[in-house]
Amino acid sequence: MNKPTPHIIDLRQPAKDIVREVLSAQEPVVLLPVGVLHRAIEVAIESEAGFSYSPNFPKTQDPLDVSVFFGLSESTQWSILEEIGLSALICDEKWTSLVELWSAGDSGNSAVSPNTKPLDKSYVGIFSSGSTGQAKCIWNSLEHLKLNAMRSANAFEVQPEHFLVFMASPWHVAGLTWAFMAEELKAEYLFVTTRKGQRALWLQTLQEFRADYLFTVPSVLRQLYSESWFVPKVVFGGQAISAAEYHALATHCSQTYQGYGQTEAGGLISVHKRKSTVLLDPGEERCQGFTIEGAHIKCEGTPETPQPIWLQSETAHVAQKYATGDIGFMDDGRIYVLDRPVEKNMLS
Repeated sequence: MNKPTPHIIDLRQPAKDIVREVLSAQEPVVLLPVGVLHRAIEVAIESEAGFSYSPNFPKTQDPLDVSVFFGLSESTQWSILEEIGLSALICDEKWTSLVELWSAGDSGNSAVSPNTKPLDKSYVGIFSSGSTGQAKCIWNSLEHLKLNAMRSANAFEVQPEHFLVFMASPWHVAGLTWAFMAEELKAEYLFVTTRKGQRALWLQTLQEFRADYLFTVPSVLRQLYSESWFVPKVVFGGQAISAAEYHALATHCSQTYQGYGQTEAGGLISVHKRKSTVLLDPGEERCQGFTIEGAHIKCEGTPETPQPIWLQSETAHVAQKYATGDIGFMDDGRIYVLDRPVEKNMLS
C-alpha cells in the first residue's frame, strides 16, 4: 500500500482536523455547511459570542480578531474560505442560542431550532437540509454517531488493515460517519473534501494510491467513469445510479455498496451489496438495501402503491419510531426507496 506523502497529507487531509476536533471536543459542537457559514460569522460578530473555526483557521474567542476577516470584501472572504476548505464551523455551547438566526444559505430556507438541547459535552449538531421539512440542526450524541459508524464498518465489511479513500464533505453525516469509522478502527485513510472543479485531484488520488475502498457520491463518480483507475470496493450514497452507470463502474471496481441513510438516523440505515460483474436484476437501479444492525424499518407500500417509510433506530436522535420522509416498499426484508428528491442525499 502506498502511504500518503507529507505534501499530499497537507493538501488532502484538512477534513481530519474537523473529525478529530469533534471526537476530542470538550463541549457540544455544531457542524455548519458553507451555505450558512457567512451568515454565522456575521451573527457571531453581531452577538459578540465566542466561537472557533476548523480546519486551518486561527481559533479565537475574540470577535475582533475575525472582524479583520469580516472587513474584507465578500468575494475575498469566500475565496479564502474555499481555498482552505473551510466549509464547516466548530462551535461551542454559546452557539446553541443562535441556531434560530442562522440562514440556510442556498436553500432559501430558515433554520429551525435544534431538535433537542445537548445534554453534555458529547453532543454534535449536524446541519441538514433534512428529509422532513426545512433545513435544521440535528443534535445527536457522539456515542450514537460512533456506534452507527462501527455498524457501518460491519455492513461495508471494512477491516483495520484496509486503506480507505473518502471523497465527500466531512460536515455531512455521510463523511462524518465514514471518518469516525476509520478513526475507531484505526484504519489508514485519505479524506479529500470534494468541491467543484477538483476533478483532477480526485483522479490523481485514485491513480496515485492503491486504496482498498473508495467512499464517495455519484456526482463524483460521474466525472471519473471515463478515466483510468481501479479500487476493489466502491461505496456510494447520495442517489441511485442508472444501469449505464453500473456498467461504467464495473471496469473500475469488483464490488459496490449502495448506502441509504439520514442525518436524523445518525448515519447509515441500509446497504445494498453487489458484485460488479453480475448483470443487473430488474429494479436494481432503485435505491435499496437490507437494514443494518439496530435499524428497524416498517413500510406497507407496494411497487404499485409506495407508502411512507418508518424507522426506529438505536442511533437515531429520537428513541421512538418516526417517518423518514421517504416513500417506498419492502420485499423479502429489503427496503426500496422511491421518489427521493435529487437534492436530498442518501447519507446526508
